[in-house]
Amino acid sequence: LAKNRLLMGRAHVLTGIGGSSKTTLLYHLAMAGVIGRLPWDWVIESTGTALLFLTEDTAQDVHHSLAAMTADLDDGEVELLAERLRVFALAGEDVRLLSLDGQALFENSRGKGLIEKCQQYGDLVFIGLDPALALTEGDEMSQAHQRYLGQFCDKLAIKTGACVVLTTHATKASASAEELTSHQSRGGGGITDA
Repeated sequence: LAKNRLLMGRAHVLTGIGGSSKTTLLYHLAMAGVIGRLPWDWVIESTGTALLFLTEDTAQDVHHSLAAMTADLDDGEVELLAERLRVFALAGEDVRLLSLDGQALFENSRGKGLIEKCQQYGDLVFIGLDPALALTEGDEMSQAHQRYLGQFCDKLAIKTGACVVLTTHATKASASAEELTSHQSRGGGGITDA
């Protein structure tokens, strides 16, 4: 999707402390997947349809965010976004894609349905999932559960060919860090290794 930064057909994890604009970055990346550019100098190599699954946003939140972020776009770019950007505002919905059976996670019917829904878009280039915590019944501190979530996201990317970005919250201990790394995500190595 973005030259030397984000791969098509693979999953990526975006980690940050609460309120650090992870969702805003997802909007930017999704919009870039549609219009072919970002407000900074990354080179966008693929364009098409972009999907955002925002589990903490209402429809009103989405409209507010998009109104602010599209104010400087030209009419053609806004029309393209209207055609190719699909935002699913899922606040208040049960959006868990992975369920627990004893200690083991498994992909439930919503997980299978998400993959099927995404595969319906033939020109899909970007899928944003926000945040990881809402998508699974698993324990976010369990390496095994987080690894399974990471594998699910990679499966989604491979089956659709899209660049998938999953947001995760950073550990509380990393709040004072000058710079975050992927291993400061809750679930640490389990999710980032997957």
